[in-house]
Amino acid sequence: IDGSPGPAIRKLLIASGRVIYDLLAEKEARGATDVMILRLEQIYPFPRAEIQGVLHGLSQDCDVRWVQDEPRNMGAWSFLRDRDGGFLGGGRRVRFIGRAWSASPASGSKSVHDVEQADLISRAFDDE
Repeated sequence: IDGSPGPAIRKLLIASGRVIYDLLAEKEARGATDVMILRLEQIYPFPRAEIQGVLHGLSQDCDVRWVQDEPRNMGAWSFLRDRDGGFLGGGRRVRFIGRAWSASPASGSKSVHDVEQADLISRAFDDE
């Protein structure tokens, strides 16, 4: 966990894997003290109690987002979206931030990847 739960937190970013480092760097660059980053290192068995403990300390209007490098139909989101039963967001809507559906896990071009990565990191922090 990067930050501590509390009413000052208006956005919770939940992620797994390498994208965490990009999120932490962006949080620091923006000075985003109202954003909390939760690193999910285990998805099975799912750490339901631990996540609910974090969510309990946040206001009900806290914006919860799942962030991943992979396309929407791949990665941890494809596993969690049908199995979370609402506990990933503690009854809140969880917004997906990542690449669009794709038959390939990567664009195949470093320059395209860099543009897509910058876009998804920006969307994770921006209000939409």
